[in-house]
Amino acid sequence: MINHKELRKLKKSLNLYKAIQCYHNKHVDGSGNFGMTLYPVERKGDYPFYDLNGLYDPDKNIYSMRISYKWGHMVQIPRIREMEFNNLLLAIKTFMDAQ
Repeated sequence: MINHKELRKLKKSLNLYKAIQCYHNKHVDGSGNFGMTLYPVERKGDYPFYDLNGLYDPDKNIYSMRISYKWGHMVQIPRIREMEFNNLLLAIKTFMDAQ
């Protein structure tokens, strides 16, 4: 399982220019949702970026995550509950390489 706090390692792990947390909402029961924008290169001209958002339970374990390129269609990352952090990195990298 991937803990919400592990996402802080995305920038370094994926060798990104920036990884910015756009929003984070924590609910009364301890669960919540979040959104991030990933920038693989410096923002100049028509630069690429990816939106990543998800939901986590009261134990901070992510149970749903989606990714999109620029303002495109959100794609669900499958089996996120069973994934380890390294598998998530591979899924994100695969999505980025396909664009």
